[in-house]
Amino acid sequence: MRGLPAKGRSRPKALVLQHELQHPRLPVRLATLNVGTLTARSRELASSLRSRRVDICSIQETRWKGSEIGDGYRLMYHGTSDRNGLGIAISETSRNYVIAVDCISDRLMGVKVTMRIISAHASQMGCAADEWNSFYEDLEQYVHSIEDEEVLLLGGDLNGHIGEEREGFDRWHGGYGYGTRNEEGQRILEFAAMSDLVIAKRQFRKRKSHLVTFTSGGRETQIDFWMLRRRDRNILVDTKVIPSDHFAAQHHLLVMDLKIWP
Repeated sequence: MRGLPAKGRSRPKALVLQHELQHPRLPVRLATLNVGTLTARSRELASSLRSRRVDICSIQETRWKGSEIGDGYRLMYHGTSDRNGLGIAISETSRNYVIAVDCISDRLMGVKVTMRIISAHASQMGCAADEWNSFYEDLEQYVHSIEDEEVLLLGGDLNGHIGEEREGFDRWHGGYGYGTRNEEGQRILEFAAMSDLVIAKRQFRKRKSHLVTFTSGGRETQIDFWMLRRRDRNILVDTKVIPSDHFAAQHHLLVMDLKIWP
């Protein structure tokens, strides 16, 4: 029929612009942080999240089991042992949109709002191979169980170095990493490629202070990441570390800004 775009062609720019004017995209800020087993400081974190305008935060190594942590944030917690615990903190304006909470293990959980947000904590380098492999088996199975049309956002401490070089993973790495790739980082990139996820922060060139997510004993590394489906990378506005936020002793808050359709 005349007037309709041919099959396989993108819509004319005028139609796209008209749609965006009628349905403007909304800003959303997500964050991820390994709090390092800190106790009795949930209200301090909530205050920090509010000052940073964070809507939803993926949290690792938490022991906080109370639902209300202050400043309107509610914590969805999951932990099955004394070693590990995960949470997703949701702001007062966002929590009414929660549809489901998925508790997979004490290293993996998710929340479905208008999108699926996953909090993940990979085993530390040097841990038993079966524990490390078990985490990735659970992660791969969970990610692949999520409907293709859902926006998927994975944030957490993945305990691996993907390095500066993107060799072999051009479509998923992005090229703006830090340091040298190790075996654990190779596994992260293999998972990203298999799931067609892009590592969000690699889309933008940053100075070192906005790349380093972990400091300890003079060492500076990058082990915390946000990932999203490669086809959805157009919703990504920016991703960066907040180096001035010293809430956790070793990890730094990593924020990701998006613009999504309402």
